[in-house]
Amino acid sequence: MADLGSIYGTTIDGSNTLVIDFSNVQINGTIKLPDSSNNGYGNTGELLTSRGANNTPHWVTPSLTAIRFNGVFNNTAVASGGMPLLDGTRCITGFNADRFTPIGGGWDLINGIFTAPRDCFMNFNFMITAQISASSSEAVILHQRNLVAPFIYEYQMSLMQNTSSSFSFYNFNINGVLFVRAGEIVRVGLKTSNTFTAFSSGRNAAVSFSGYNID
Repeated sequence: MADLGSIYGTTIDGSNTLVIDFSNVQINGTIKLPDSSNNGYGNTGELLTSRGANNTPHWVTPSLTAIRFNGVFNNTAVASGGMPLLDGTRCITGFNADRFTPIGGGWDLINGIFTAPRDCFMNFNFMITAQISASSSEAVILHQRNLVAPFIYEYQMSLMQNTSSSFSFYNFNINGVLFVRAGEIVRVGLKTSNTFTAFSSGRNAAVSFSGYNID
């Protein structure tokens, strides 16, 4: 008869220990662990966490990683000429500074793209002061849903109407709460067929894109 393994008792570090010595172990039923929470079984959604040597593990509620970012154009001109056009939106790229160190991942400063690192609700803000020659323009927080094409585009918009045919300055400041799934992206821009410019100097930022999770 083949040697399938063994079960035996021994003492390890002064504690009586049951050793199960098999190459594969299949457990049918429920395992109760030596922990005081919920009779040792834990609660739904909790994780079993080590407390180090000679201490029993315990069940804890996992904490979600915070997500924060705020990219700006700092003391630099903004020109839309080379910015990508996505679903009719001229997307802002070329952010050159962060108001604070981003946390939680997902923020691409240079390309102006936020890629959700996990499923969560996010609050986004987009602010731009721009000079545009157009009868009307929309500032857009653009959510590219789904991870593969065909994509679905979700918008948060702010509309400005221009009564003059000449260049006019627009100030947009919009907020939007979106539910994003891991890997989906969010960008900002203007829905206009015309070019636009903006300029910031000193402490002023002509363009700002920020977001934070609100789990």
